[in-house]
Amino acid sequence: MDAYLKVIADPQAPPEDKSYALYRAIYCYAPSGMNDCGTQEISKATRKAWFTQLKTEFKGSQWATQLKYYW
Repeated sequence: MDAYLKVIADPQAPPEDKSYALYRAIYCYAPSGMNDCGTQEISKATRKAWFTQLKTEFKGSQWATQLKYYW
């Protein structure tokens, strides 16, 4: 998760990297029970903000298209 957070916070990160980091950071909390992102607890409000950012700033990207929900 730390690597994703660094990319998300980096204003110089390439759009493909940032959209993937947002996707993975959100997907870490999917209810599948397969969380490989460590034990950090990110608030649902933050995950919603990431989802909104992914769907607006990176609309049309592979990652924005694939992700339908946030958890």
